[in-house]
Amino acid sequence: MAARVGLPVPDQPAVVPADSAAAVLGGIRVLAAERDWAPVSAFLDALAPLGDRAILIAAAPGLDPAPLAAWLSAVDWRAHCHLASLTQLAEDPGPGLAANRVVLALKCGDLLMPSSVAGASTVLARPSCSYVVLLVGVEVIDTPADLAVVERAIWQALLGPDGEDWASQDLSAYGCLMWADPADPVDGDLADPAAQADGDAAVPGFLAERVARDRALALDWLLAEVRLLPPLQRARAVHALDLARGQPGAGAAARLAELGGLLAT
Repeated sequence: MAARVGLPVPDQPAVVPADSAAAVLGGIRVLAAERDWAPVSAFLDALAPLGDRAILIAAAPGLDPAPLAAWLSAVDWRAHCHLASLTQLAEDPGPGLAANRVVLALKCGDLLMPSSVAGASTVLARPSCSYVVLLVGVEVIDTPADLAVVERAIWQALLGPDGEDWASQDLSAYGCLMWADPADPVDGDLADPAAQADGDAAVPGFLAERVARDRALALDWLLAEVRLLPPLQRARAVHALDLARGQPGAGAAARLAELGGLLAT
């Protein structure tokens, strides 16, 4: 996975003219309606329209996405949040392709099982500016050594380019940020000492600056303009073709082959 130059969406064409991917999606939509291909129609109907700011939160098992969803919606009221588990995306990547933006939410310190890695990989295959990885649960990190273990694990499981060893890279350059609810107290500098006594999660003091920086980067990504990305449109067309080829009924193979040929040009 190549490093990213910042998190805000880079300049992209605001509107993609009618192209091969759009032609494929349109052709498959006609076939699906004619032949009652319900799964294909469901995927096509779920595709986010141009400029739609809704966000899919792809959450690791056991992660409570409610605080993150509340923050996202509070910062950008148009960012309606939908949820999907990583195991769900491993079985059906469609929801991860349908959204214009995806937040991949992982728990600090949790071991990623193969199904979770497979689901996360479908998100990481998107254009890099269309998703962000947020590491939630920073309160489990007590020391810099703990932080190194967490970062190394996410690097080895998901982020590291093939053959590149972990060498304390800045994960923000790969779209991976640490996130804590702004309401969470900072350990060692609590505005309300009773909060710590009640067992509320606290951001480790040595991580406070890092978490604040990463939250600001996440905010930049969240508030950036949502543009239609040609590689995402192509991935949607490829997935729609795959779904259509798996539907019952004869007589559509030639038309699907013709549509598939449009993506080869």
